[in-house]
Amino acid sequence: MRIRLGWDVSRCVGPGGIRLLWDEETGWAYAYVGPGYSMPRGPVISLRRVYATPEAVAAAADSLVHTGRSSAEAHDEEWPQADAVRAAIDACRPR
Repeated sequence: MRIRLGWDVSRCVGPGGIRLLWDEETGWAYAYVGPGYSMPRGPVISLRRVYATPEAVAAAADSLVHTGRSSAEAHDEEWPQADAVRAAIDACRPR
């Protein structure tokens, strides 16, 4: 499962937009995007959990959108509903 959140250039500092990406195995990463390009930048270092809390994800996104950089503040908390999400993903996997 993957999630993709995006902010266009009108919402971001810098010359382009930001895309925040989540993958169930690797966690959160980000990329800079613009007309016709997407430049992957790597993991969101501040989100140390694959299933980070929504508040931590919002803080990381806010930092990316307003400064163009990942937040320096580390977020170690796991979302309390993480086990339910893992179970739902496992239930949807082909056997």
